[in-house]
Amino acid sequence: MKGPSDPSDWKCQEHRYCKQWIAFDEVDNLMIRGSGTVDGQGSTWWERRSSCKDHKHRDKRVCGRKPTGLVISHSQNVHLEGLTFKDSPQMHMAFERSERVHASNLTIQAPGDSPNTDGIHLQHARNIFIDHSRIMTGDDCISIGHGSSHINITRIACGPGHGISIGSLGIDGENETVEDVHVSDVVFTETTNGARIKTWQGGKGFARNVVFENIRSEGARNPIIIDQYYCDHKHCTDHSSAVKISNIRFENIYGTSHRKPAVNIACSKSVPCTDIVLSNVHLEAAGDGDGDGDDGDEPSTHCANVQGHAMGHVFPPLTCLS
Repeated sequence: MKGPSDPSDWKCQEHRYCKQWIAFDEVDNLMIRGSGTVDGQGSTWWERRSSCKDHKHRDKRVCGRKPTGLVISHSQNVHLEGLTFKDSPQMHMAFERSERVHASNLTIQAPGDSPNTDGIHLQHARNIFIDHSRIMTGDDCISIGHGSSHINITRIACGPGHGISIGSLGIDGENETVEDVHVSDVVFTETTNGARIKTWQGGKGFARNVVFENIRSEGARNPIIIDQYYCDHKHCTDHSSAVKISNIRFENIYGTSHRKPAVNIACSKSVPCTDIVLSNVHLEAAGDGDGDGDDGDEPSTHCANVQGHAMGHVFPPLTCLS
């Protein structure tokens, strides 16, 4: 199955976004199984990204919100298995306001420089199980957004991409929450991030009860990162409020990092991270010749405003954790 290759062919209303290509809404007991390929043919959308910054001359049909490949919303008891999704104009798939979804044995692929092409995005999703899948994208392999809980992600190969991320949460002062997330048996290969939690300054809410375990980093740039100062533009300011991050565990994480620090926990001064645990972590420097935490350099760590402890072997050591 192929989507229109020319953005102008998408039948979007003049003042509405091209939100999605394939959509299922309010479906109970949905099964999508097969071995075929869903090709969004998104390269033209990506190429026109810069021209869309010219508000005077831009084509609204082209520069509206790029469509997500597959959206499943307000649904339950969903099983998705075996398909390949490639080159979506934006996210490849999203589960929104849905519960009891099982996504298994999927392949998701887009170039590492394709913008905003998340593999799987969750929003207001509960009881989600994602397993045995290969995800290669230009953004998060899996992103876990506001209102999501009881998420189980296991046996994923991620890369290229931006890792598996909780957030971003709290943009524009919003109250946003994520809880009860378990990520295990993941390989990050040459990703910009590995296990990541990202929140905006000024937000409210929480990210809590999260476990990342049994993870191998093969040259990820930020294998372990908590960032309460996330900002995707140049003019972000400090705020006195922040999304509360607590009860987060990183366990049995090993491999190599292409960047110093290999572990980066940057928490808010006004709302520190609490109950952060690192257990059995070993990250060496990966060599690539750019002088950025590699070629024999010892990897380092950075942490600020964090409360918690280290258990077992942890290298490089975090002095901020007892």
